[in-house]
Amino acid sequence: MKLAPSWVAALALLSAAPADAQTKREARLEYTRGAGADHCPEEEAIRAAVSARLGYEPFRADATTTVSAKITRTGRVLRADVELRDGAGNVAGTRQLTSKQNDCSELVAAMTLAISIAIDPESQTRPSPPPAEAVPISPATPDATGPGAGPGVPPGTAAKPPVPIPDRVLPSRRSARLVPPIRGPEPIVLRTGAGALLALGTAPGVSVGFATRLGVGWRSLSADLEARLDLPASTAGEGRGSVSAMLIAASLVPCWHRGPLLACGLGSLGAIRGKGEGVPSAHADATLFWAIGARLGAELALDERFSGVIYGDVTAIGTPTTLRLDERDVWSTAPIGVAVGAAVQAHFP
Repeated sequence: MKLAPSWVAALALLSAAPADAQTKREARLEYTRGAGADHCPEEEAIRAAVSARLGYEPFRADATTTVSAKITRTGRVLRADVELRDGAGNVAGTRQLTSKQNDCSELVAAMTLAISIAIDPESQTRPSPPPAEAVPISPATPDATGPGAGPGVPPGTAAKPPVPIPDRVLPSRRSARLVPPIRGPEPIVLRTGAGALLALGTAPGVSVGFATRLGVGWRSLSADLEARLDLPASTAGEGRGSVSAMLIAASLVPCWHRGPLLACGLGSLGAIRGKGEGVPSAHADATLFWAIGARLGAELALDERFSGVIYGDVTAIGTPTTLRLDERDVWSTAPIGVAVGAAVQAHFP
């Protein structure tokens, strides 16, 4: 996943808040996770991350300013929407961030920075407080006064300096060491779908087929089991009669996803059913079919649960089949089969 630098992603909210650097800004947080985003951090983790960035706890239930953050998923794309509203409920700023790899870690890091700047825009420009240093003292008598003296403080010692506010997390490589990345377990997503295809090489001419699929997805990987049925396609013999063939097969399709693109292996096993017509000795028979190959395609999100897939297959057919009429060869499978298809599939986290 590639995101723009977090500080750039949050600048759109910068002008939405007042610019009083001397006041600790406060806001009310509304955080939700939509369907498919259950593996993203819970609200407590978001509050802690924003507090670490600002150096103080900015959230109050009675604050007039409201920051809403919502994470949703569309197909394999995670989206974070951040919105800032003033006391009258007017929208003062918005920002949308996306992750195309279903990975919450960088998305939430950018989102928490956007929330931090929306609440307190000056927090990223103020210098970090200097580290506390020990207060030097000189030997003192029991009645001495000075920085170390006072009720309950032994003579000759200095009072402990106040604990400094933790460094704010600036958008740099150093931030990764100050606040660990927020991660949630990546879910295994159930996938199911159906579609249509056009095939060449497994039947006479171009055949129309249908396929259903059931599989799982995890991060950038998926694996589907497909059932395919190609309707009969026919061709005429040299004299009289004709032959037709249809394919019934099951395929295992493991895929790697990169954004909307997918690259897959393909292994199929099934049967070609051939049939002769128009001659006295015509009959039907079936032969074993197997093939291996590759698939390239794209998966495009339609909404939070559904996506559309387009693809092309190229396979090497391992078992040649020949159909004959009157002892003459009429048609044979090609050594290479090709198919193009489209499908709609649903995702169930």
